[in-house]
Amino acid sequence: MNSKIIFSAIIFLFLLAAANASAVTGNFSVSVDCLSPAQAVFSLNNDSAQGQTFRISSVGENKDWINLNGKWVGKEALEITLASGEAKNLYAFIKPQSCYTQPGNYEITLQFAGASESFSQIISVTVRPSRSVSIDVNAASFELRQCEQKNFTATIANTGRSDELVSFFIKGLPDQWLDYSKDAFLLEKNHSKQVLVKLKPACSAQAKEYPFSVQATIQSINFVAQKSLALKIADAQQTIISANPLKSCKDKETTAQIKIKNSGRLADSLELSVSGLPWASISQAALDLNSGEEKTIDVSFKKTDSTAKEYPFVIVAHSKLFGKDTEQEFSVQLQDCYGVAISSVKANGQETAVPEACIEEQLVYEFELFNSKAEPIDVSLSLTGITAQATPATATIQPGQKQVFKATISLANETAGDKNFELAISSNYFSTKEKFSFRAIACYALLVDYDGLNNSIDVNASDSKGNKANPFTVKIKNTGTKKTTVNADVAGENWVYFQPGSFGLEAGQEKEIYLYFDPPYDTKNSPYNAKLSISAQHFSESKEIIANVYGGLYGAIGKADVSASGELGNVTQAVEKTVEIGISIKNDSNSIVKITDLNAFGYNAKFDFSEKSLAPEEELQAKMTLFLGKDFNETQFTVPIRIFTDKGEIVRDIQIDLNAQKKQQVPIFGWIPTASVKDLAMVVLIAIVIVLAIVIILKSRGTFSKEEDKEEKIESYWKAPEEESTGAKAKSLEEITKKIKSRPKKKAKKRK
Repeated sequence: MNSKIIFSAIIFLFLLAAANASAVTGNFSVSVDCLSPAQAVFSLNNDSAQGQTFRISSVGENKDWINLNGKWVGKEALEITLASGEAKNLYAFIKPQSCYTQPGNYEITLQFAGASESFSQIISVTVRPSRSVSIDVNAASFELRQCEQKNFTATIANTGRSDELVSFFIKGLPDQWLDYSKDAFLLEKNHSKQVLVKLKPACSAQAKEYPFSVQATIQSINFVAQKSLALKIADAQQTIISANPLKSCKDKETTAQIKIKNSGRLADSLELSVSGLPWASISQAALDLNSGEEKTIDVSFKKTDSTAKEYPFVIVAHSKLFGKDTEQEFSVQLQDCYGVAISSVKANGQETAVPEACIEEQLVYEFELFNSKAEPIDVSLSLTGITAQATPATATIQPGQKQVFKATISLANETAGDKNFELAISSNYFSTKEKFSFRAIACYALLVDYDGLNNSIDVNASDSKGNKANPFTVKIKNTGTKKTTVNADVAGENWVYFQPGSFGLEAGQEKEIYLYFDPPYDTKNSPYNAKLSISAQHFSESKEIIANVYGGLYGAIGKADVSASGELGNVTQAVEKTVEIGISIKNDSNSIVKITDLNAFGYNAKFDFSEKSLAPEEELQAKMTLFLGKDFNETQFTVPIRIFTDKGEIVRDIQIDLNAQKKQQVPIFGWIPTASVKDLAMVVLIAIVIVLAIVIILKSRGTFSKEEDKEEKIESYWKAPEEESTGAKAKSLEEITKKIKSRPKKKAKKRK
């Protein structure tokens, strides 16, 4: 079957059952008092399809208030049997079970339990007041003096429907001031009773108004009838405390005057105190006054950090004679009597939150102080966090007047960036601090690039065109924020020329100065100093220039004469034998010699070398690396070194002894196994084999010793220029090269 049809059928049956449910009808809201019950009639209808018996009961806090058809259903249920469609009346009597029930709204819940259904019904019950009394007094207020008595009567009336037991009492006044009967009394309905009250304030009572009330209550219920009254006590012995408007300074202790007068008829002794203000005090704690006498006392207000405003306080005069206190409230106006405010701040004449200043210039702050207080003040200023001093150092500022202090800040030693400092203002009664910030800027900064002038330069007096570093370019960039004019000057030798000598540079702009070195032909070969000076607004910088002059007249007269020596470095045996030799070249002449290049004859060599001019007796260090090959077996040999100078070429021999490294305990193979005893034994074995091989090679070389004696030694081919000038026949470099290449190679004897 379709699920929708089933669901619809269930809903229909439910609605049908609800439509035929039983119910109770009638008026379910009643009003009642505790003396007579309320009556109501309800109809119980059995609308179900079958007969059933209903059990009717009441539940809840007020279940005992209802009687149905003669039965208190709060204790025992009422059973009623009804046929289908039958109805029956329910006769209800409703009443609170106690006359102590307070008037108000209450509820009773009836429950109906049938064979096939149950339901409930709420009955609203309004309980009306049925017990009440009223109270009245023949006056609304009374005025008395201390120790004075006055009588009054209070009338209590029973306005309820029953006789009541009533109590009378007074609230708000001390019991010692009152005399009346406090016993409860029976008050019949529609009757009243008068109660006599004797009122006598104590002699020590304060002179003021006292609110109080007279009240009547019904015993056992919370019903109160009352009337509000007032008692005003006039002072029979009055003390009058007065003063003019009071002012005090928060910055120092201040004294004010208070007047105290005995306006009573008798002499009195007073004890004085102040309350409500912790920084106020009385100068005189006790005071004797005759009748009508007036005296003045001092009130001191101490120095305080409290906010400047009006503060209340109370002067209390306690009468020893009457035992009472006279209080008088005053107020004091607390003022900032001493103080100044910064009315304006200018930096270099401008009012800005964060001013900007050039580090090349001075920053001048102007602090304007205004005295808005009531008293003149002596103030001094100081600055921390920055190098500066305020002028004037101290000053007196009258009320309503201004004073300007200046502080000049030197930024010469500062770097660009944000700066902070603190201004302290102080006086005997006042001090404050305030922080300030400004931004330091490099307005006139220049960046100078001297290019090759950072090192000494070589200048040829013979040919200015041939000078490799001629001319030099010096770049100058304005890295500041303002336009500046740059001036350049060279002091020293008059053969150093430059241009331009002066030019303007915008911020961020870059320009060049060109230096030209052109020493005269007869300039002696020597180092010369010149000084390049760059200056601009707030900028000055100089650079020492060293120029090594060579060539020219004295360069032609002088003769290149150098010596060369070598020191054996490392020897590596790998794919090919490599030897490193440190070479020292010394200028033995009396003039500057410029070493331009080095190479070796007959050998594969590499030089670690930089071009340099040598003054007399000056040395140059270079490193030569020889790649000899793995079959090269000579241990002592000579390498011809060709030295290129500005005065010609010179050849010098370098003697190499590979055995020298063994004496220095230099490892010939460049590695040392250290892994284990077994590996070390293997190394020793290899070393023995190598030594045997070297011995065999040396013996094989001995067979050719006679032929080598017949040949000319290689040193004879490498004669210095000085030897050539003596008349000995010199051979050309080409012949020497051919001779070296034609030398027969020595072969080692093969081991049998």
